[in-house]
Amino acid sequence: MKSAVMARSLFAALTIIFMTVPVYAQNSENPDAVIARVWLERASGLLNSENNKSQTTLNQAADALDIALEYQNPPGRDALYLKAKLLILDKSAISMESPARQAYALLAASLEDHSKGDFPDVTDFENRAVLWSSLALQLKDYRGLLDRYSSWPRGIRNSPVLMYAASRAALYLGLENKSGELAAEGEALSVPGTDLQVLSPSFPSGAQPAFRAVAIASGRPQSVSTLSAAWNRWPESLEAALRPWLLSGTIDVASTGNLAELLSPEMIRLLNLDIDALHGRNGDLALLRRMRKSDSVLGKQKVDNLLSGFTGFLESDADYDGYPEETVSFINGRTETRVIDKDQDGLSEWYITYEKNKPWRIQYLNSSGILSLVYDEPNYPSLLLLTYREGIVNVELSFNPGAFSWEAEGEQGFWLEPIKPVAPEWDAEKLWSGTRTVTYTAENPDNSSFGVSETVLADGYPLRAIEKVYSDKESQNLLWIREILYEDGVPAAGRRSFQGNNLWELYERYENGLMVGLAWDPGMTGTPVYLKDWALERYLETQIWDLDSDGWIDVRRFLMPNGDVKVKKLLVTEAGSEDLLPWNAADWPPWEQ
Repeated sequence: MKSAVMARSLFAALTIIFMTVPVYAQNSENPDAVIARVWLERASGLLNSENNKSQTTLNQAADALDIALEYQNPPGRDALYLKAKLLILDKSAISMESPARQAYALLAASLEDHSKGDFPDVTDFENRAVLWSSLALQLKDYRGLLDRYSSWPRGIRNSPVLMYAASRAALYLGLENKSGELAAEGEALSVPGTDLQVLSPSFPSGAQPAFRAVAIASGRPQSVSTLSAAWNRWPESLEAALRPWLLSGTIDVASTGNLAELLSPEMIRLLNLDIDALHGRNGDLALLRRMRKSDSVLGKQKVDNLLSGFTGFLESDADYDGYPEETVSFINGRTETRVIDKDQDGLSEWYITYEKNKPWRIQYLNSSGILSLVYDEPNYPSLLLLTYREGIVNVELSFNPGAFSWEAEGEQGFWLEPIKPVAPEWDAEKLWSGTRTVTYTAENPDNSSFGVSETVLADGYPLRAIEKVYSDKESQNLLWIREILYEDGVPAAGRRSFQGNNLWELYERYENGLMVGLAWDPGMTGTPVYLKDWALERYLETQIWDLDSDGWIDVRRFLMPNGDVKVKKLLVTEAGSEDLLPWNAADWPPWEQ
C-alpha cells in the first residue's frame, strides 16, 4: 500500500514537471535532454532572480544544475555557463583555486561549443559573451579579449556592451587607433537603455558618455575636437566617465584640446591632489595615498585627520580599471583588516588582521599553499607563530619571545604600496635559531589516519621529537607513538609504543644519526630483554623492525650456513627466544631504567 502511494506521488510530480516543458521539448526523441533542459531552466531562473545572492537560492541552483548534469554528459554550453555564473555568485565556497579563473575557463568552453543542441539555448551567445568579457577585463586578459572579439560574427561584435569591453582592452594594450575606432562605433550603436555596468558595477551608467571618454582617452582627433559639443550634451556624465582615465594618468589634460577649460574646479583640484576637494568622498585609497605623498607633513596630516574616527572601507584601484585590488576596513579610525588581491582574480593573496593599528595576523596565499603569521602583539614585529599548509601537510613554527621578527609594514602602515605578492624572504639561520618548536601534521591520502610530529629546538638544533599517528581526526584514537632524542642536532636514541599508552615496546640506538640498534620489550615491562645491534657486529642473526611500515613489528632472520646469506621474514608471534639475545638496559644508554 505504501509503495503504491509513493509511486502515484512520483508519477504526479513527473506529470507536473512534464507539463511545464515546452511543446518542442515534449516532441524530442531524447528523454534525457528533456529532463536536463527542465533543470537547466530551473537553475537559470534562480541565478537570474533578484535573490541570486541568497545562499538558499544559490544552493537550490546548484542542486538543479547537479540534476541536469546527471542527464547531460558532457555538459553543454548552457550548463558550462551556469556553472561559471554559480562560481562567480557563490562567495561561501572555499577553494585554493580562483573562482574567477575557473569560471573564465568554463565560459570560454561555452563560447567554443557550436554543436547543434536538442533545444534552443537557455542563455544566448551574447549574454555568455558578456560575462566572459567581464572576466577577461577583470583578469587583464586584454589580448585574449580582443582576439576573441575579432573572431565573432559582425552581428555579435555590434553589441555595444561587447564593443565597450573590446575598446577598453585595445586602449590598455596601447592600440589607440583601434580603441578610438571601436569607441566611436559603440557610441553610435548605443541606445538609452544600454547598460555597461553588466561588465563592472564601477563602469559608467551612461553608455554614450562612456564611449566618448574612451575615444578621448585614446586620443581620437574627431572626439577631441568636438569636446565642447559633447560636454554641452553630457556635462556631468562625461566628466564622471573621464574620471578614471584622468586619475590613472591615461589622459594628459594639457594636450587634450580644451579639456582643461571644461573640467570642473573640483576635478582640477583632485588632479592637483588637493585633499579638500574630496568633500567626504574618501573611499579612494589609491588617490589618498597620492595625496598623502604630495606633502610630507601637511598632506599626511590632512589625510590622517580625514580618517580620524572613520568607520567603513577604503578601496584601491590603482590603475582605475574598475576592479579594486586592495580593501582596507576601519572602525572608529582604527585599521581592522587589509585584503590584497593584486591579480584581481577574486582569490586574495594577502589578508591582514590588525590590533591597535599594527598587523596581528597575516595570511599569504599562493599557488602552492597558505602561509600564516601570528605576531606577538605587544612586541610587534616579533613573530609568535608561523604556519604553512600545502595540500595535506601542515607545518607550524613557534618562536621564542623576540627571537625572530619580520616587519610586514613599517611606520607608515598600510599607506605603503601593497605588499608584493611574493613570499617573504628570510634568513634561514635566523629563522631556525629563533624557533622553539616545529609541529608537522600530515593526513594519509589512502585512509583517514593522520600523523603529528612535534620537535623541540634550541639555537636551531633539535633536542627531542615526538611522533603520533591517529586512526582519524574525529575520534583521536592513537595508533602509535615514537619519541626521538637528539645530540648535537642528530638522532641519538628512539623508542616506540604501538599501543599508544607510553608503554614502550621498541627502542632504537643511533650512531652519527643512523639507526644501528634495536631493543624489543614484548611484555612492555619497561625493561627490554632482547637486543639486535649490528653496529657492534655481535648479533648478526636477527633484525627487529617494522620492515614494511605497516605499523607492526616484523622480524627478519639471517641464516649463514657455509657463508651463504639467506633471508626469512618472521612475524613477532613466530619468533622464538633463540632468535633473540638477552640485553640489559644498563648496556645501552641513554634509555637507562
